[in-house]
Amino acid sequence: MMTEGRTVTKHLTGIVEADQGLLIVFDEVYNDVTDSIINMINEGKFDNPEAMIWVIEEFDRYYREAKQAYFEPQGQVLAPVWAKVFELIGAGKPASRQVWRVSVLEALVLPIIVHMVHDLPLAVANNLITQPKALQTNLQDYDRINKQLWVGLNDVQSRVLAKYSPALIVLSKICGDMDELILYHLIKLLRGATWYDAIRLFDIRRKEVELGRAIKTVLTGDPLDKRIKHYTGQLDQASKRYREVRSSIEIRTNYYLDFVQNPPWLFLIVKLIFLSLRLCDGLFLTLADLLNRPSPSPHLAEVHQSELVF
Repeated sequence: MMTEGRTVTKHLTGIVEADQGLLIVFDEVYNDVTDSIINMINEGKFDNPEAMIWVIEEFDRYYREAKQAYFEPQGQVLAPVWAKVFELIGAGKPASRQVWRVSVLEALVLPIIVHMVHDLPLAVANNLITQPKALQTNLQDYDRINKQLWVGLNDVQSRVLAKYSPALIVLSKICGDMDELILYHLIKLLRGATWYDAIRLFDIRRKEVELGRAIKTVLTGDPLDKRIKHYTGQLDQASKRYREVRSSIEIRTNYYLDFVQNPPWLFLIVKLIFLSLRLCDGLFLTLADLLNRPSPSPHLAEVHQSELVF
C-alpha cells in the first residue's frame, strides 16, 4: 500500500559529528526501528499512514535538534534531560574510555528513555492537534508499533549489541527469553505512560485553541466585551497546566535515568549486572582498539541517522 500514491522511502545519512562514542549504539538501534516502521507503512499495515509519517518526522526532529545543540551549540536550546544523557554516556568521547563508566546496555537504555518518555508524547500530541478526529485509529497504530518492537528485540541483540558487548549476549543466553520478555513489557509500560501524557498535552492544547478562537470572535464584535477577561483567564490557566504537565514529564524522565544509573539497594542485582557489563565491555572495546579493529569500535564508526525522503 502506498500513502496517497506515494511509497515512503528512506536512507541513512551522516549528521553532526564523526566521533560520537557510545551514542552510536543508540543510533544503530534507532535506525533499525525507524526503518522497520517505514517498511510497515509501505506494506499498508497502518490505518492512518499519513499520521504515522507525521509522527516519525516530528519524533526524529526532537532527537536531531538535541544532537545538533549538543555537538554544535550555536545558541540552540538543549533539553536538560538530553544534556544529562549525553554527558552520562560520554557522547563524542572515545567509547573505549567511557565504557568503564557506563556499559553498552546503559548507553542504549538511557537515550531510549529520554526519546520515548520525553520526546514521544510531544510528537504524538502535536499530531493529534492536527488530526483530532483520528484519535482511535492513531491509538490502534500506536499499539501495532508495540508489537513491532517485540519482533525486533532479538534482532537488536544479535545484530547490533553483539558488535559492542559480547558479554550482554552471554547474559541473554543465560536468561533465555526472560530478558526480552521483561524488556518488552517495560517498553509497553513506558509507551502506555507516553500515550497518557500525549493525551493530556493534546487536551490542553485543544482547549487553548478553542479559547483563542473564542477570544478572536468576541474581539471582532465588541473589544470591551466582559467575556474576553473570562476567556483570557481560562487561557492563562490552560497554559499553566500545560507547563505543569511538561514539568512532570521531565521529572519522571529524570527519575528513570537516575534509577538506571543508581538503582536502590533493593535492586542490588541490577546494579551488579551493570557493573559487570561495564567491566566486560571496557575490556572488549579496549582490546578492540589495541588490535586496531575500527568496525566494532563505536567511536570510529561512521555516524548514521534515519532521514525520511518523500
